[in-house]
Amino acid sequence: MLGKALVIVNPAARHGVTGTLVPLVEGLLQGHADYQLVVTEYAGHATEIAREAEEFDTVVAVGGDGTVHEVLNGIMAISDARRPAIALLPTGSGNDYRRTLGLSNNLSTAARQIIGGRRKRMDLGVVNETYFANSVAIGLDARVTAKAVELKTTTGWSGIMLYMRALLIILFQ
Repeated sequence: MLGKALVIVNPAARHGVTGTLVPLVEGLLQGHADYQLVVTEYAGHATEIAREAEEFDTVVAVGGDGTVHEVLNGIMAISDARRPAIALLPTGSGNDYRRTLGLSNNLSTAARQIIGGRRKRMDLGVVNETYFANSVAIGLDARVTAKAVELKTTTGWSGIMLYMRALLIILFQ
């Protein structure tokens, strides 16, 4: 149950495709949720918005793993007693956290899952005062991830092929 929800949309997710999905997201939630939708304007904006979300029951991140990361770090700045839950409508490139949560990759199905779902506690990690929910990478994995971020920025590649290419580049440098 979402309760009163703040929906934070990262229009840059999936190379800008998420920005075109705002009407679809609103259509999926209309009549099923009491929500306020905000579109981010720059990197780090989702964290700033989520930090001010204590009046909401749930904050829904609309985007990918980066959006979840920003929203998570924003809500973790709110005291335990007032902290909203986090939910995800996956519209990013990799959507690893979607798989961790067992959410559908189909946006309509994922919306039904979060609207009709139930809350669960989840484990978080924290490194250097930065929270993470899905994974932390060190060593080879961290190098591959860093190369993937570089390639995503310079080539526009995404998804599993992006990480496979990054892995091959790191292994055969």
